[in-house]
Amino acid sequence: MTEQYRYSAVMTFMNNRREAQEISMDVIQFIVIDKDYENNIMPVITTSILLDSKLRDKMILEMDDSIVSLQIYKFNKDEDDRIGQTILNDIFVYMIPGDISHSQDMDYKDDIDEENPPRIPTTVYLIKRDSINNNRQVINCVNRFTYDKNIKKQISMTDMVMRTSAYLRPLLLEPITNNKSFDEIVIPPLSSLSDYVNYLNDNICSLYPTGYRFFMDFDTNYIISKSGKKVEHKDQNYHSVIIDIGEKTNLNYAVDGNLYNSENRFYHVPVSIAMAKFQRNITAKHLVTQVACIDSSGTAFSEDVSETSANIKEKLSIMQSTTSNSGIIDNVKNDVVNGSLVIDIVKSDLDASIFTINKEYIINNTEEYKEYDGRYLICCAKQFFIKDEDGFGMNSLMRFKKISQ
Repeated sequence: MTEQYRYSAVMTFMNNRREAQEISMDVIQFIVIDKDYENNIMPVITTSILLDSKLRDKMILEMDDSIVSLQIYKFNKDEDDRIGQTILNDIFVYMIPGDISHSQDMDYKDDIDEENPPRIPTTVYLIKRDSINNNRQVINCVNRFTYDKNIKKQISMTDMVMRTSAYLRPLLLEPITNNKSFDEIVIPPLSSLSDYVNYLNDNICSLYPTGYRFFMDFDTNYIISKSGKKVEHKDQNYHSVIIDIGEKTNLNYAVDGNLYNSENRFYHVPVSIAMAKFQRNITAKHLVTQVACIDSSGTAFSEDVSETSANIKEKLSIMQSTTSNSGIIDNVKNDVVNGSLVIDIVKSDLDASIFTINKEYIINNTEEYKEYDGRYLICCAKQFFIKDEDGFGMNSLMRFKKISQ
């Protein structure tokens, strides 16, 4: 069944005096939600709004103590219901670059139409307030064994990671592969939860051989591996997305929106090859052929990354670990071998809620690129909500990285 979606939005400015002023959807030109899973730990929203200068000046002057609420609703283009389903409903801190207007006296004369004041194109950046506050935690503790019915119980990596759940709710945690246990672990002063998880992975024991991802999305916080395998979420219906890239002359791949297969429980996204860009780094496997690590005790570990070309000398990458965590070498190797092929895909009128970090992404290509078939890791998802007559259309730009194993 094919589904094509459109969107509506409601935005409200609220200051510390509990004064609220709605920003009409008519003056919102576009909204961009940027989820960069590779480089950021939370989404960033960019909006372009035609603000009247009085409200714009107020938002700039009261930026440190005010917030913005934003709701986005989706509705199926083929259905009469225009109320829609909520896909985003949160409170955000905001930032407006630039200074206040210094010509208000001229802009607002006695004969001005107050219902249609002069408006200034304004860029407003939004970041979820709770994500910032929840991540900003000072951690400095000693994790040690406990006694359960007089039986000594060591503390595991899962136990230590789960301590973040006091602030990260709901938390989707993929079962930790390297779930080692210890009598005692001392955590130095760390200023955020993301630093805490990073310290555990890099200095105590690598959570997964593939490396990990920590991302604080709008409705769920994720700590998962970079394996690209699906991690099921109780509030999500399907956990697999199959993307079929077909010839641009085949109209079946040019249809907007996405489909879903209720029998096999996966989303299906047909994409014309004209909307896909392949970026192959043919030198990636030759840049590093072996990774070596020297831990704090002086012990050396090494892993082969790829076969050496007959015409290229071996390249050895050496890293030094300040702890005895030799598993970090597997994380480095995984990042190297999975960086040789990237696919960018552009698609219109998709369901913006399906592209989450925990899903499995399978890409099937045309005969010309059949060698690129397989499982992919989603690197980023940028959603562009563009205003038109009766709401927002949405274009998605997604980047995927091929998993070699």
